[in-house]
Amino acid sequence: MSGLTSSFFGVLATVDANGYGPSNGYNPPTFTSDQPGSSGFRFPGFYTSSPVDVVLNELMGTFADPFGQIIGMPFAIGDGPLTISVPLGATQLQLGVNDDVYYYTQDSNYPNDYPDNTGSLLVSVTADSLAHVLGPIAGAGLPGLAFASGGLLA
Repeated sequence: MSGLTSSFFGVLATVDANGYGPSNGYNPPTFTSDQPGSSGFRFPGFYTSSPVDVVLNELMGTFADPFGQIIGMPFAIGDGPLTISVPLGATQLQLGVNDDVYYYTQDSNYPNDYPDNTGSLLVSVTADSLAHVLGPIAGAGLPGLAFASGGLLA
C-alpha cells in the first residue's frame, strides 16, 4: 500500500489509506462513520460492522456480484494487510475511500464543478485461496475478480 489522498477541495493529499485517523495524527479523528458527514448523509463506513472505527478517507472495500450488487458488508482496509474471505457469488472487489462528498460545487446549476477528493493509492491484492472459495470457472484454472475503484455506494 502506498499513496496519499485528501477529501477536502483544494487541500493537498496528505493522508495514507488509514485516512484522517490517529495513525495520521488526527486524534480524535476528523469524522467517523457512526455520525453523518458534512453533507448530512452517512459515510459508506456506516454500513460496516463497526462504523465508529472507520474514519474519513480510509480505504474501504466491498464484494459484488457480476451485476455490481453488493454481497455482504463493506469493510475497512486502511493500510492493511487485510485477510478476508470472498463471499460466495462475488466476482468483483470494489475499492474506494470513506467519504460522503465526492464533488464540490459553488453553483447548484453545475453539481459536478470540482472533484472534492484528490490523490491516489496503489493497492496490491493477492488471492491464494480464491479458487477454493469461488470454485472453478468454465475454461479457466482460476476465477478472476474484476476490480473497480472510486466511491463506494451504499
